[in-house]
Amino acid sequence: MADIDPLNADFARRHPESFARILGRGDVDEIAAVLEKLPPDVAASVVSKLPASRVGVLLARDPLAQKRWLVHAPLDDAITLLSRIPREQCLALVNSLRSRERKKKLLRYLNYPAHSVGTLVGNVPISIAADAPVENALADLRTLDADDPEFVVVLQEDGRYFGVLNQWALLSREQPTGQVRDYTISVAALHPETTLLSASREQSWNTHNWLPVVDHDQRLLGGISRAAVFRAVKLEESRVRPWTEVFAILLADLAFMLGDLLEQWLGRRRKT
Repeated sequence: MADIDPLNADFARRHPESFARILGRGDVDEIAAVLEKLPPDVAASVVSKLPASRVGVLLARDPLAQKRWLVHAPLDDAITLLSRIPREQCLALVNSLRSRERKKKLLRYLNYPAHSVGTLVGNVPISIAADAPVENALADLRTLDADDPEFVVVLQEDGRYFGVLNQWALLSREQPTGQVRDYTISVAALHPETTLLSASREQSWNTHNWLPVVDHDQRLLGGISRAAVFRAVKLEESRVRPWTEVFAILLADLAFMLGDLLEQWLGRRRKT
C-alpha cells in the first residue's frame, strides 16, 4: 500500500462529498492513485460518493478493492457502495467477506425482497466450537437470559456451520463428558435469499423454534425464528387476500351476469 497523503486524507475525512466531486473529474488511473494514498475507511467513504460510472470502472479495475472498501467503510457508505454494484454480484461479494459481523450487517441491508429470509435474520445468542469441552457449553447455557431463544449453534474449527446443540441430551446426563460435537444434531440451515414461503415449509420447524441462516460457504449469518417466519407469511397473505377476495366477487358477479344474459337469450329462442 502507498504512503498516506496526510493533506488529502484530512480533507477527504472532513469533506468526503466535496473531495469525491473534485476527484470524480479525473480519469480512472488518477482516481485510483489518489485513493491508494488514503486510509482504507476514508477511501471507502469517498468511493461511495463518486459518480456511478466511475465507481463501476473502479470496481471492475480492482476486484479486491471491493472487499477492502466494504470491510473498512462506515456501514452507511458500505450500503451505498452495494447499491452501485450489479445486483447479481452483490450477494457473492458480501458472502466472500471474512468479517462475519460486517457480512451479517450488510446482508440485512441488501435489497432482499421483502419476502426473503435475509430481511429477518437475527443474532444467535450463543455459538460454540464443536471441539470445545461440554463444560464450556454448560457454562454458556447459564448465561442465556429468559428472553433468549434456547438455540445454540455449533461451528467447526474454521467457523463453518456444523449443527445445533442437543440440549436435552446434554442436560439429561448427570456428568456429561466429551466434546460439544458429541451432543450435536444435524439441523437444516436456511439461506438468506430463500423466500419466506419456502422457509415456512421447512420440515425442521416441526421440532425446532429457530433455524440457523448461513451463506453459501456455510458461514453462520444468524438465526431466524419460526414465529417471525410464519408471522411474515401470514402478513403477506393478509395483504394479498383482500384482492383475491375482490377478484372472486367480480368473477361471481360476472358469472351471474353471463348466466342472466344466457337465460334471456334462451328465453327469446323459446319464444321464436
